[in-house]
Amino acid sequence: MEQTILEWYQKNHEFIDAPCNGNGSCGRCKVQFQKEAPKADAIERKLLTEAEIEQGIRLACRTKMTENAEFKVIGEVFDKTVSGHRDTKEEASYGIAFDLGSTTLAMQLIGLDSGAVQITVTSINHQRAYGADVISRIQAANDGKLHDLQIMIQKDMINLLEQIVDKTGIGAAKIQRIAIAGNTTMCHLLLGYSCIGLGRAPFSPVSLAMHKCKSQELLGKFLELSETLSGLQAEVLILPGISAFVGADIVAGIYACDMDKKDTPHMLIDIGTNGEMVLGDANGFLVASTAAGPVFEGGAISCGMPAVRGAVSHVDSLKPSLHVIGETQPEGFCGSGLIDLAALLLKAGIIDENGTLCDAYFEYGFQFEGLDAKERKKLILTQSDLRELQMGKAAIRAGMELLYKNKMPENIYLSGGFGAAIDLHSAEEIGLFSKLAAAKVIPMGNTVLKGLHKFLMDADGESRVLKIPPKTTEMLLAKEAEFEETYIEYMQFEY
Repeated sequence: MEQTILEWYQKNHEFIDAPCNGNGSCGRCKVQFQKEAPKADAIERKLLTEAEIEQGIRLACRTKMTENAEFKVIGEVFDKTVSGHRDTKEEASYGIAFDLGSTTLAMQLIGLDSGAVQITVTSINHQRAYGADVISRIQAANDGKLHDLQIMIQKDMINLLEQIVDKTGIGAAKIQRIAIAGNTTMCHLLLGYSCIGLGRAPFSPVSLAMHKCKSQELLGKFLELSETLSGLQAEVLILPGISAFVGADIVAGIYACDMDKKDTPHMLIDIGTNGEMVLGDANGFLVASTAAGPVFEGGAISCGMPAVRGAVSHVDSLKPSLHVIGETQPEGFCGSGLIDLAALLLKAGIIDENGTLCDAYFEYGFQFEGLDAKERKKLILTQSDLRELQMGKAAIRAGMELLYKNKMPENIYLSGGFGAAIDLHSAEEIGLFSKLAAAKVIPMGNTVLKGLHKFLMDADGESRVLKIPPKTTEMLLAKEAEFEETYIEYMQFEY
C-alpha cells in the first residue's frame, strides 16, 4: 500500500513535526528533494511559496514515499535544552520529576537527601508527529496508532533519562523514584491505555487512579537496550487525575500551590489547548476545562510555533522590536509574542474592537516594515490568525468568570511556561484577563515540576495528593447556559 512520507516516518517512529497530523493545513512538514521532486499538488501550491517549490520542497503529508526518493527533512527541528549544574556533593539516592506535557517534556533530577534540583532537561514531545493537540492524538490512537504513540513517549523518556545520567555522571541505580504528571490523555498514552473513552461522550478515562509500577514495566525493551541506564530499577508513581479533561498535572499544581491548605478561595489556571482551571481551598475545589485551541502554544496560527529557538516571545513595538528565543533569526510567534503583537495592533488602530484588520492589511495580513523579505514572510499575521486568538482568549476568559461568578479569588496562580512568559499588561489589553483579575495574577512557572518535587520530598505527599480528586467537583462549561453568551461577549478585544 502506498503511504506518504509522513506516514512512513510515523510508522517507523521517526519525527517530522506535523501539528495538523497530516491534514494538509499547517504546511510545517517540509522535505526537500535532492533530485526529481514530484509535482506539487494544489494544497502544496497554497502552503508553499513558488521559490520553495522550485527548490524541490514538498510536504511530507502530501508526497508519496518511494524506494528511490532522495530528500531531507527541513521542517522545524526542536532543540533539546539542558540547564542546571551539580553544585552539591554526591547523594545516596535521587528522584526524577517528569512533566509529561503535550508539547514540551521536562525532567528534573532531585537529590533525595538535600532536595536540590541538580539538573533539568527538556525536549519536544515527539508525538507532535501525530498532531499538536490532544484531540489529534486521541484520534490517532483510536485509529490504530496507540502503540506507536506509546513507543514515541517511551523513547522520549529514555532519551531524557540518558541525558541526565550522561550530564551528571551519577549511576542510574541511584535513581530510586520517578514521579510523573501530565494531562489525562498524555498519561493514557504513556501507559498504553485505550483512548476510546476520551474521544466521545460521556468521556470516560480507563483510570484516574494513582499508578504505581517499576521503571522496567513502564519502559520495557527500551530500558533493556540502554547501556546508560543499566541498573535503573526505580519505583514509578503517576499522580492521579480528576477527569478526562482535568488531569494529574492540575492535581500537581493544586498541591504545589498549597491550595489544599488555604482558608480562602484561590485559583489556578493552566492556559494551553485545554484551558484548565480550578477554584477552591481546603474545603474543596471546583474545576473546569475549556477548549481554547492550540493558539497559545503557537498552533493553528499561520505564523505560529512553540516557545522554542527562533520563536518571537515578546514584541515591544511595531518598528519592530522583537525578542527571539535563542537570539537568532525569527521563525514565527509563540503564544506570548502573539499576545504582545495583538495588543500593539489594537493600540495602533490596525485592528478594531471586533478583531478586524484595517483595509490596508485585511487581504494579505499585517507585515512588519524594516525586516528582510524572508523574515517578513514568516511573521505575517492574518485575519484568520486573529480570529483564532479571539476564540482562544474568549474561551479562557469566559471559563474563568463562570468559575468564580464575580467572587474574585484572593490570588490567581498562572501555571506553565506560557504563564511565566506572558506580559500581563498585553493580556489585559486584549481582554484575556479583566483589569481586576490581572492584578491578582501570580505567574508560578512550572507548577507540575514544583508539585512533583514537593511530592518526592514530602513524607505526607502521597496522602495529600490522593485526597485532592475526591473533594473536587467538575463544572461542565458546555452545559452552562451562560457560557456561550459570555464566550461571544469576550470575543471582542475591548474588555
